[in-house]
Amino acid sequence: MDQTTLLDALTLLQQLDPPGIGARNLKECLLLQIENSDNAPKYAYEIIDESFVQFADRKWSAVAQHFGISLEEVQNVFDYVRTLSPAPGAVFGQDDIGYVYPDLLVEIDRKNQSVKLDVTKQSRPLVVFKKDYFDEFSQMPDAEVKKYLREKKADYLNIVRNIERRGATIERVGQAIVNHQAGFFLKDEHPLNPLLLRDVAHELHLHESTVSRAVNGKYLKCDFGVFELRHFFTKRVNNSKEDEELTADAVQSQIKALVDAENKAKPLSDSRLVEHLAQNGVKISRRTVAKYRDMMGIVSSSKRKRFGEKR
Repeated sequence: MDQTTLLDALTLLQQLDPPGIGARNLKECLLLQIENSDNAPKYAYEIIDESFVQFADRKWSAVAQHFGISLEEVQNVFDYVRTLSPAPGAVFGQDDIGYVYPDLLVEIDRKNQSVKLDVTKQSRPLVVFKKDYFDEFSQMPDAEVKKYLREKKADYLNIVRNIERRGATIERVGQAIVNHQAGFFLKDEHPLNPLLLRDVAHELHLHESTVSRAVNGKYLKCDFGVFELRHFFTKRVNNSKEDEELTADAVQSQIKALVDAENKAKPLSDSRLVEHLAQNGVKISRRTVAKYRDMMGIVSSSKRKRFGEKR
């Protein structure tokens, strides 16, 4: 492509809407959006154009020194760039809509503090046996046809038994979940008690793999949402308070609260989070803190740091 053709292509890109469509890479996509923005902060275009890699790698001291600006100004550019789209053409796409059909329904009676479980047709789908066709072809003298009919009837009966067994297992597992996690449905904070697959398997005299298959991809619906059955299984966490059992969800809530309250200019490292949790009686490793933090979408302390802010 010669220089004239390239310039024509760039001119065409600048005229497309929304800005950034047709860009050859992420850098060019961002530059096109900045160029067409009325509220882009000062130096935004120059930083992306000249120091894109350093900026993306958060080497902001080098960026600030290069342009003779403060770290707070670089932070402002970063906050603005986060509002831009890496794929502006996605607005014209159409996402596939996924529908979840619950296998279990929970009716909550808060007045009497009771929870009732019901199964849906999803747990026990209807299988129809065409008896008229079966009777009609059974009158034929052909031995091969009779053999074929016997085999298909046996297949039908086997399918019905398996569906009934599957539905009964899902119902039993669901009832065990409701019994152990009644507080989740009855209390406003929706707490979860520690519960493992093997606990339910032992209680129902089933193999753990059977319980695992029963909850995999299965959903429960109540008046405040739809939840995958696996949501109700959570491990115990080491806790020095003997009268209190903590789950991973409870510890994640504590981590989030600590991060929300931290000094944004000096965010808490994972090691410091471990120390604060230990003061609350929660003993977990730094690696576990990092794992829980990632699960909640909380970035590391170096990426949470804010310049020019006391809190």
